[in-house]
Parts: sequence; C-alpha cells; structure tokens
Amino acid sequence: MWIIASLVALALMFWFFGWRWENTLRRPAMSSLSTLPLVSVLIPSYKSEATIGAAISSAKGIDYPKKEIIVVNDSKDRTPDICRQMGVTCVQNDKRMGKCHALNDAVKGAKGDILFFLDSDTKADRNCLKRIIPWFSKPGIGAVSPKFNVLNNDTNMLTRLASLEHHFLNSFFKIHMYFGSLVSFWGFGIAIRKDAFNKLGGWSSTLLEDADFAAKLLEKDYTIQYEPSALVSTIQPETVGELKKQRFRWGKGSMFTFFNHRSIYKGNAQFTLYFIPYILLAFAVISVFLFQTLNVFIPFISLWILYTFSVKEFLLLLGFIVIPMFATTVTTVAAGSLAHVAIMSYPEKQSSIKARDIAYLIPYVCVYVPLIMAFYVKGLISGIRDRRHSRDELCLHNW
Repeated sequence: MWIIASLVALALMFWFFGWRWENTLRRPAMSSLSTLPLVSVLIPSYKSEATIGAAISSAKGIDYPKKEIIVVNDSKDRTPDICRQMGVTCVQNDKRMGKCHALNDAVKGAKGDILFFLDSDTKADRNCLKRIIPWFSKPGIGAVSPKFNVLNNDTNMLTRLASLEHHFLNSFFKIHMYFGSLVSFWGFGIAIRKDAFNKLGGWSSTLLEDADFAAKLLEKDYTIQYEPSALVSTIQPETVGELKKQRFRWGKGSMFTFFNHRSIYKGNAQFTLYFIPYILLAFAVISVFLFQTLNVFIPFISLWILYTFSVKEFLLLLGFIVIPMFATTVTTVAAGSLAHVAIMSYPEKQSSIKARDIAYLIPYVCVYVPLIMAFYVKGLISGIRDRRHSRDELCLHNW
C-alpha cells in the first residue's frame, strides 16, 4: 500500500504546484496594433509535401496582423510548388542540411522580431500568437511555449496513448512554471525572441536542438514561459517502428544535451522534481522486493541442506513463494501508477472524460510507458557510446 500511497501523494503534490501556478498567472495585455512586433513563422520541411499545405494553411489562418511565413525545404519534392501556389516564401536548399542548419539560414532572411518555429506536420490554433506574443513585452523572456495536443489522436491505439502522454507532460509544464521557468520545450511549435536566438548562436548542430537551445537560454538567465491557453497540435508516430525511431533520437539527443549543459541541471528544482522522485521510488520498490526475496531465500537454503532437495525441487518451491510476491509487487506498482497518471493527466483534458479514456490508462501504464522507456534507454546508451568516441552529434540517419 505504501507504493500506491507514495505515487498518489506525489501526483497530488505535483497537481497542486501546477494548479497554484495557473491560478496566480497574470498574462500581459496585448499591445496596440502599431506596437505589435512582426512575427516570422518559420516552417522546416523534409519530405513533407503531404503535410506542408496544411501547415501553411494553419500558419496563414493564425489571427495575428503582422506576420510573414517562410518555408525552408531540405528535400527535392513538390514543396516549392505548393508554397508558390499558396503565396508564401520558400527557401529551397540544394542538398539536405539538417533541420538546425536549414532553419539557421532561414532566420538570416527573416524580418520579424519574434521567430515562431512550426513543424511541417503541425497546426497552430487560430489565437495562438495572440496568447503568446504579449509575453515578449517582458524583457527577461527568451521563448514562449504553447500547450501541445496530438493532431492524429484518433488514428489508432498508439496515437491515443501518445495523446494521454501529452496531457501528462502538459501538466508537468505547469509544475516547471511554479518554479519560474520551463527547463525545456518542444521545437515543433515554439516562439523565440530573435535577439536572443542570434545572441546564442541559433540552433546547435545536435540531434535535439530544441532541448539544447532551451539549456542555452537558461545558461544566459532567460526565462522560458509556458502559455497553456495557446494551442499547437502535431502528428505523432502511428507505428511502433516510427515511435522507436523518434524516442531513440530523443533519448540520444537528451544525453548530448545533458553532457553539454549539465551545470544548469545541478540543483535545478524542475529537473529534480521531474526525475528524482521516480528514480527513488523505483529503487525503493526494487530494494523492498529484493529484501523480501532474500528473507525467503535464506530459510529455504537451510531447508534444502536439511532435507537434501534437488536443485530443481528447491527452485520450484522458491518459485511458489517468489512469483506470487513478484506478481503482487507489479500489481501494486501498476495500480499506483494508474492513479498517478490519472491525477496528473486528466485535468488537462478539455473535453469531458469518457469511460474509454479511463480504460486507456491500463495499456498506457503497462505497455506504452515501458516501451518508450526501453527506446529512450537504448538512445541514452547510444549517446554515451558516441560521446566516448567523439562522434558528431548531428547524425541525419537518426531522423
């Protein structure tokens, strides 16, 4: 029961932090039309002719009077023709440069004081910029992140579970803001002050350029603001293979970011709250299980010696005790995790909760989370290996 109680207590504490921050949030007022900054909406494209039209339509549909739209294309496809038909600028690269380099070049031609990066498979809500831009009236803010939803959330079970994950992470963004700033953001929909972008050298040549740039902002004492009333929706992987490739890259890129900027994570409240409680809880569960197993194992050795059981009989008898104990531990952890995720994620849902939504908690906790954690760990190990051999951080094969 202590496992369930710990997970529920942790979720309630986290929920309170987020609730407290949101209820004390004071948003800056929108400036007059004459003083509004020009926003450059920058859309990177690579083999995206199937989705680029929808992304451009979304950008054009944003209700903000002073904006320009620039698409930078890294592949040989119909993207330039689509841009021309839709009346937006397209920067066509002769060869694949990678997202970070392509966007850095595109920024050089951007006229806006604010850069809004929007991926080619992503759509922004109509009022997105109206909710984001006022925050830049505060000079210490270097970037503003919207709330994220999954655009293809009803495609299959995998995307429904990814949608649940987004609700969970959106809740964590509020917790970060309770302590003053986000520590990272997703680059498929982020607004950045152009002066700060140029001052910090733009996107770095690395796999996870958004997390890396967030770290650079924090190193220079900029604040990364979260705006939950601004909404951006993106397409998430629809197959396990696509999910594996994405999370492997995220895990590997996270390792590079941690190595390159580890000084800012030391003692960072947001980073500590995100990882330490879960790590300690996992170690506690494993330790208790091993301790209980040891308490069973030692008396059984005496019985084995006393009655000269065969090894097979000994292991069989031990299994009758340990396997039910293991099953009980797993069941308890799963029950606590279900409650934890429900408390953290479902307050973020905008629509009413249905019975089907509750049922998704089971595959999310028992299948989806272990699966993505395995992909993350594989990426982390690969990142450590590449770091040891001083390999280039930007490997386009990982995209």
